[in-house]
Amino acid sequence: MFPEPKFGLSQRGNLVVQIGEWRFNKHACWGSKVRWTCIKKKYGYLNPVFAQSQRGNPVIMIGQYRFNRVNKYGSRTRWVCVKAKAGCRASLHTMDNAIVRVWGFHDPLAHTSANRF
Repeated sequence: MFPEPKFGLSQRGNLVVQIGEWRFNKHACWGSKVRWTCIKKKYGYLNPVFAQSQRGNPVIMIGQYRFNRVNKYGSRTRWVCVKAKAGCRASLHTMDNAIVRVWGFHDPLAHTSANRF
């Protein structure tokens, strides 16, 4: 379902993993657990654009992906990928219009050209 991860070294000798078109740097380790960070994050690639859908509902655009608002609890809001019904499990949480947590990966099968929004 997901592309096979490919491990390698960066130009500076740091461990990196590539999953499809995404590259991640090794960020931290706790025993057998490892946290990876997207290398595009510091370059503003993941900057959210808050907008409205054609029906006036709030949406977030991040790169080529769009998220719909699902729940709002005070200043905390949960968003899911517009292709959730097609099987994409990516979601995120915001607090006061700042992304505080990202869950899951985008399912490439849900985002094929036949299923584009």
